[in-house]
Amino acid sequence: MALNYRDFIHPEDAVALEKLQSLAGFDKVMSWMMELGVEEYCQMLYMSNHIRLSSKQLPKIYNLLPPICEKFGIDVPDFYLQQHPQPSAVTTGDKRCFIVITSGLIESVEDSRELQSILAHECGHILCRHVFYSTMAEILAGFGYELNRWIPIPTVILEKLEMPLQLAMSYWSRKSELSADRASAVFTGDANVSAKALLRLTAGSSKITREVNIDEFAKQVADCDNLKLNSKWRKLLSGYSVMNESHPFADARFKELMSWGKSEKFVKLCEALKSGALGRTCSNCGAALEAKQRFCRFCGSKIQTSRKG
Repeated sequence: MALNYRDFIHPEDAVALEKLQSLAGFDKVMSWMMELGVEEYCQMLYMSNHIRLSSKQLPKIYNLLPPICEKFGIDVPDFYLQQHPQPSAVTTGDKRCFIVITSGLIESVEDSRELQSILAHECGHILCRHVFYSTMAEILAGFGYELNRWIPIPTVILEKLEMPLQLAMSYWSRKSELSADRASAVFTGDANVSAKALLRLTAGSSKITREVNIDEFAKQVADCDNLKLNSKWRKLLSGYSVMNESHPFADARFKELMSWGKSEKFVKLCEALKSGALGRTCSNCGAALEAKQRFCRFCGSKIQTSRKG
């Protein structure tokens, strides 16, 4: 059975996502914007200026992706390689998702297992349906500028309209990264692998960070926490420094990831995923199902069963 996002989603991500979904008409407006051709536009850009990977195009890299998608129960997205020195991976789209990794990312990781952990992170975003909202966040980031080109709205008014939504989207985006980090660790079965990949993205090429010490970085994170939490003013400054960021800082991601890796739920989930003992899920909304359940309690869909029951 495939992994269900409710098995690993970070609780703060779940709350933030629920708040976004509760905004009246928000999903409909976002879906309408996607239907205007955002996905097609992204597909055109990727195909025009990147290498699309496949079983016949750089297969050693491409073949790392399908096993993750199988475990997560998602379609294999289009997979592109971009020439760029900065190590990065991004996923865009909704109905048709695209994963893009940079040449700098491949040079930064130590081995294929670390690269696969990063791909599992991106697939975690797809499984949680983060990609729909993150794509919209990118569009909204430049929405005010484009709107002001056509309609002469005073800057003060525009900022009051745009900033609250952007801050809300940025807050959710940071929480979504914590869920995707969890998905990465579940797939590899070892939070240390995902943590090392994170540190390489933070510090640079594997040639430099090959001997990176996770325990020493954990001490650094603890020192940073003491610095923040021992002063209300420093805690306030810490929150201010990250509020416009789409990703949490490395210390927060590392701390959450290592805590998740030590949890009983993580251990059980890894064992279930490895043995294929995960429970049934609704094919419509992905909700976990009980053994004799005939209708999904979340979306009401009738549960399809095999002839063997």
